[in-house]
This record gives sequence, C-alpha cells and structure tokens, in this order.
Amino acid sequence: MDIFLASRNLVLGTDKEIEDFYGFLRSHGAKVILDYDDYWVLPSDHHMYQSYKTQNLPHKLAKSIECVDHVFCTTSYLQERIKPLNANVSIVSNVPYPEGIDAFVARPTESEKVRFGWFGGAQHIPDIALMAESMKSLCRDRSLNDRYLIVCAGWNDNPAYHAYESVFTNGYQNKNYARINAMSVYEYAYGYNEVDVCYAPLRGDKFNHYRSELKCVEAGYMHKPLICSKMPQYEDVIKHNVNGLLVGEKESNAWYRYTKMLINDKEMRDELAKNLHETIMKDFDYKKVFLKRAEIYKNICKNKFKTA
Repeated sequence: MDIFLASRNLVLGTDKEIEDFYGFLRSHGAKVILDYDDYWVLPSDHHMYQSYKTQNLPHKLAKSIECVDHVFCTTSYLQERIKPLNANVSIVSNVPYPEGIDAFVARPTESEKVRFGWFGGAQHIPDIALMAESMKSLCRDRSLNDRYLIVCAGWNDNPAYHAYESVFTNGYQNKNYARINAMSVYEYAYGYNEVDVCYAPLRGDKFNHYRSELKCVEAGYMHKPLICSKMPQYEDVIKHNVNGLLVGEKESNAWYRYTKMLINDKEMRDELAKNLHETIMKDFDYKKVFLKRAEIYKNICKNKFKTA
C-alpha cells in the first residue's frame, strides 16, 4: 500500500482516536491524503448545521486535516484556509469525467422555449432566495409568456425543493416552469441536455466563498451559457458579457434582466456558450487535471513534494 485516500475524513472520534488512527495507517508505510472541495464549517441556516454542531464535526474534520500527510482542494481560496492546519495542500480542480461518466457527454435537446436550468442539492435555500425579486419580475413580464421555462433540476419532494419551486414560480403564479427529478451522481448531468442556459446563484457567505467553480465547469463542458453570482471562484472563470453573465448580490433584478436578454437573443446565447466551452476545455481539461493528480501522488510517495 502506497497511499490511503479519502474524501474529507476516514475517522471521527476524540483527538487522540483521530491521531492514533492516522498513525496506525502510517505504520504500514503509506501516505494519507484527504480530498476537500468545500469548507468544513457550515452556516447556521445550512440544513446539516445542527447535526454538525451536535457531533462537533467542524473540530473533528479540522483535526483530521492536521493529522494527514497531504490535502487536495479545489481552489486557491480553500487552499489558504487549509494551510494553517496543514501546509501540505495542493489545488486539483473539480472536473467531470466524460470518458467514464456518459452523462457528461453533451447531447442537447431542442425546444421552442428557452429553458433556464438550476442544478443543486437541498442546502441552497438562501442562494435561490437571491433570485426571488427577479422571478417576480419575470412572472409579471407578459411579453415573455410561453417563450421560456424555469427548470428546477434535482427535484425531490422535500421542503427545500418546495422552497425553490415557490421562488421559481413566484408563489406558483408562473406556469413557465418545469422539473427534472433527482438522479444519481452518475446520471444528474443528463439534465443539462434538457436546458439551454444555466443559473448558479450563491450567497456571499464564508461557506460559499470556499466552494469550487464546478457550476461553471459543468455548464462549459455541456455547452451551456451561465448566469451566476459574482463570487471570487466564479469571477476567476467568468468574464462578464464574454463567456457568461455575473450578478452582484445586491443586483436583485439582474437575474430577470439577463434572463430576458437571453430569451430574446439566441446569438448571444450561442456566443456565451461557445466562449465558456472554450475556456473550460483550456483551463479545466480533465486529462491534464488527472495527470497533475497522478504526478502529485508520485511525488508524495517519493517524499519530494512541494505544495502547488
């Protein structure tokens, strides 16, 4: 055995139990690596916050980071947060794998309506709330009626998705709406073929600051234009009006304005999609990312690694 690799952690317990566990793994001559793509401290309105607090998970996860040989993370922002706990941390981008996961091979469908899709899990109520004023304006704009759909992808019959649906439909007044039911991690990207434009709203809090730019990457891989929040990790990828559209947190009606703009301008939709795809294929080429990861593995095993 050369490497033990885990996403986030391998053990939860007291500090001594965590130290002893990783020490035991090292006693077999292997290196221990953890892989992180988000922050381990949750905001108080996160649906898992109370569970994390009760189990003291933020401390236990931080302790694991301290105890391992190396940590992978997805952005320079998260890297800087991890460094005080463990200086041996490398950035390895979060990318789809189209050769292994068929859902990430683009097969776009046609529609007479322009379909705006949001893809996400159950922790995004505050993020979707950023769009509420725009969704009201969109609902009231009769000039657009029957020309578009707002699509909630990942639909589950639970309170979070009902909250999303209420925003997207302006309290169930807007009939220009559709769902894509939840699918497995190997299948959900098929949903990108059923939309024409993607949304990625994020509230500007500390937890979201450390998220990856995966929503930009997925949209680019699947040849979709993106309207997203003006967050640092998104701004590193998206150049406004070039390969996407950026919305400031206080620009409450910009989601509506940009949605209307793209409904009315197919040429702009196509240009943004083309430019984002080119950006992602250049900067997030999964083959280069995988080679980088493999090279880091080799260097860690040879004890020649420097953080990158």
